[in-house]
Amino acid sequence: MSAIDLKRHAALDYFLLLLLCFCLIVSLLPFHLIYKENISLIFALITVSLFIFYAGRSWQSENIDRSFLISRLLFAYLIYILIQIIPLPTELMSRISVPRSLIWQAGAYGLKDYATLSLDISATVWSVILLACYFSIFLLTTNLVITQRRLLIVVFVIFSLGIYQIAFDLISKSLGYQYISSSETDGHSYRLTGTFINSNNLSALINISFASGLALLMILFDRFKSGKKIISLGLIILVIAGQIILLYGSIQSGSAGGLLSLFLAVAVILTLLLCRRLELKGLMLIFGFFVCTISLLVFYGSRELNIEQLTQRLTLSGRPDLWMAVINMWKDFPVFGVGAGAFEWTFPGYKTDELSPLRIVNAHSTYLNLLVETGLVGICFMIMIVYIYIKNIMMLVKANPNLVYLVGCLMTGWVAFMTHEAVENNFLLPSVAMPFFCLMALVLCVGKIDFNLGKAN
Repeated sequence: MSAIDLKRHAALDYFLLLLLCFCLIVSLLPFHLIYKENISLIFALITVSLFIFYAGRSWQSENIDRSFLISRLLFAYLIYILIQIIPLPTELMSRISVPRSLIWQAGAYGLKDYATLSLDISATVWSVILLACYFSIFLLTTNLVITQRRLLIVVFVIFSLGIYQIAFDLISKSLGYQYISSSETDGHSYRLTGTFINSNNLSALINISFASGLALLMILFDRFKSGKKIISLGLIILVIAGQIILLYGSIQSGSAGGLLSLFLAVAVILTLLLCRRLELKGLMLIFGFFVCTISLLVFYGSRELNIEQLTQRLTLSGRPDLWMAVINMWKDFPVFGVGAGAFEWTFPGYKTDELSPLRIVNAHSTYLNLLVETGLVGICFMIMIVYIYIKNIMMLVKANPNLVYLVGCLMTGWVAFMTHEAVENNFLLPSVAMPFFCLMALVLCVGKIDFNLGKAN
């Protein structure tokens, strides 16, 4: 390849990288005053277009990196969701699931003598678009972030997302706005919510941003030791200040699940990756994290989330009753589920008197939501993806122990998100899930970057 072609490819890569960052940023702008799927659809189509444009060249590479098999599994999962909307003879459908055939006899979508595995075709189509968006974000990130400079750009953008959201919340409140995208009917208008409807969504985003901030600190510490101490020290102080703001925002959001998932993530990463390589900087980071968090809980805890509430009134807010009803629904559709996105349409038939009279749109647990919508087949896909991902990370750290701190910092966000999803459905919210898939890909990108090149990258 000629020098001109290399420059063109590099320019194209940076253009796509900026578009990737643009999608992450704009998904959080206050265009969600009335949060509708059509806005997210625009960004999904953008990322799908980028995927089609870039995948042809990236998949022709002879070098198969650590993201190769994960990308193929994500693509296979997308194909499985598409299969859910292929019409099948009603007789065959009745053999697969009697309850499914009975629901279709109600005349859904007007298919005569045919039915689909999905009980809500339009919702499944939307799910395909949403998953294609996430898949494109993952694929683009793994193929674009191949230098330290590009890693810094993307990590900084994700780090800034949480700080921006907290600042937006506080400024909007100072101007008299209590909520931006939802009503005050739940009596929690004092919480930070911003462009989100639920504080748990904000907390999940903050955890991802906090992990990115830890990664920034690791890179800046290395640069501080190698030179430019004054500039690096100034940046380190700014990032630490940003981390404190993120912790403050997490506490003010009032999400116990979000804060506890971050604590658990720090403990898990400390045990699995850092326990044998603790140095002074690692100890300082861990000590500072716990001191800042406990201090903010004591002095600036929200009405819902302070040290007293955490120790005396920690509950699951009635979720167990909901989860039992969801499990009962899954028992009627164990293998293939009700169809991606079809939970809201199907669940009213299984709703019990103990649950809220309001319409329930998801299972308040990503894992139960995936189980009931995609069945055991979908859960198997998820287990394989998670297993291969963790295996690749452990192989990466084993092959290059010097990357353990940077990988551990980024993995903190992954573990916190996956833990929080046990009680939340942030996976369905592009504003949170897109940064998560980007962060997930960045961990794999670390293994492809030569961190000894310094400024040359």
